[in-house]
Amino acid sequence: MGWKRNAKGSSAEVDYVVSIGQKIVAVEVKSGTTGGLRSLRLFMQEKGSDLGIRISQQPISVVDGILPIPIYAISKLSALVTEYIAK
Repeated sequence: MGWKRNAKGSSAEVDYVVSIGQKIVAVEVKSGTTGGLRSLRLFMQEKGSDLGIRISQQPISVVDGILPIPIYAISKLSALVTEYIAK
C-alpha cells in the first residue's frame, strides 16, 4: 500500500509504506539511478521518519536518511533496514 498526501493541490505520493520492526518506512521504486525523491522526503518530514528506502540500480549507501537498495537485493530489504537501524 502506498501513501498519497491529502493536502489540496499536492501530487506527492510514495509507492509503498511498510512496517519493519517498530519502524514505518516509505519505499520509492525508481527504474534508473536518477530521479527526484521529493515525495519520499516529504513523507519523512511529515511523519517524522528518519529513514526512507529507494529501490533502484544504485549501490547500497545511506544519504540524508535515505537507504538505496539495489533491485537485486530486494529480498534482503528487512535485514538491510534492521542493520541500518542498529547502527
